[in-house]
Amino acid sequence: MKIRRVVPNNRKKAFEVHTYNNTYVFPYAVVRPIPRKGRWVVNVYVDPELDNEGFVYVLASGDEGILIMCLNTIATLAIWQICCSMS
Repeated sequence: MKIRRVVPNNRKKAFEVHTYNNTYVFPYAVVRPIPRKGRWVVNVYVDPELDNEGFVYVLASGDEGILIMCLNTIATLAIWQICCSMS
């Protein structure tokens, strides 16, 4: 799944991942290290070394994280959204 662009939304505490077909919203809680107050995302880019199927984010503290889009990632996101809607 090729990523076109990624937009960090510190207000919603989520990454908005735009692909050619869909837009996915990944909560900060599903990535490690977790962005949070005082350690917000300052830079994010689609990584061409991952064949545009993943992105790297950099926190204000200098820590870096990576998220690779695959079927397992999409399934995890779906389970996360179902669990959150039930509570």
